Parts: sequence; C-alpha cells; structure tokens
Amino acid sequence: MRRCLLAIVLLVAGPAVAEPEPFPLPDLARLFDAARDAMGEPLRIYSLEISRDGDTELLVRRNDRPDLVDWFKLEDGELTGPDPVKFESYPTLAALDYHEIDAREVDLAALPRLFDAARRKLKMPDASITGVTLERRDSGGFLTYENAAIWEVHLEDARHDGYVQFDTHGRILHDERE
Repeated sequence: MRRCLLAIVLLVAGPAVAEPEPFPLPDLARLFDAARDAMGEPLRIYSLEISRDGDTELLVRRNDRPDLVDWFKLEDGELTGPDPVKFESYPTLAALDYHEIDAREVDLAALPRLFDAARRKLKMPDASITGVTLERRDSGGFLTYENAAIWEVHLEDARHDGYVQFDTHGRILHDERE
C-alpha cells in the first residue's frame, strides 16, 4: 500500500526540476554610491564586471581628469577604491569617450530579468550565471550601426556554455551557445 501511494505521489508530482544556482548579486547600489561620492556627478562608467563569486570591479572616468580611469572593488563585502587604473597602452580621450556609459542609463534592478531571459534564449533553463559585464562596444565583436552599452551575461550548465548580450533596455543583441 505504501509503495502504491509513493508511486501515485511521484506520478502526480512529476520529475524533480533542478533550480538554477542563484547568482550572488553584490550590493551594487553601495558600490555606485561610493563611486559617486568620490567622483561626483555624472558617474561615467568605463566598465563593470561581476564574477561568479560576487566580486565586482567598477571602472569609472574621473570628472576632474577625464583622461584618467579609477576603479572601485567590492570583494567579500569589502569596498575599496578609488584606485588608479594603469592600462598597458593608455587609451586616447576619444577612446575613453567611446567607451563611456552614463550611470543613469544603467538599470541594476533589471539584472535578474536579464538572467532569466538569457536562460530562455539559450534554452538552458538550469544554467548557472558565471559572470556579468557591462561595457560599451560593438555587439558580438562585429561592426554594427550602434555603439551600445552592452550587458553580457555568461551561463553554463552540464552540457553547454554560452552568453547573451543585451542593450540597456533588455533587448537581445547577440547570443552564442557552445
């Protein structure tokens, strides 16, 4: 009788569905506020990178010296910065202008929606998010007609790796699954 009940319960419940591993979003508001306090307004982002363990690097242009970039780090809850960025080959002002993202364009609250959209687009519903970047560049490495600020969401599951690129409005620009 117990076996029969267990079989009925399993039949009704269906197969167990693995939930994707949650991506540890750090306190990005705290990081952006610290950068604003140090750099002033407008906050001009060069790039943002969030790793699988939640460590985050935010590179911003200085308002008092637009030819310079500083970084702020959030690691294990500890905030550091501003620290000067030393590029191997320092970009020109034109290159810095090209890469600049106004922080007012960035909707940090949209990240969980982008994660879900990336899983759907790549047909990887159980995938873990392995990293997130934000920078201004051409989508997919190809020349395009837009110089977009691009969120790139990296995913992996047991069989595939992939990424999806979004503009700051959540529109999918490019995707790849390997």
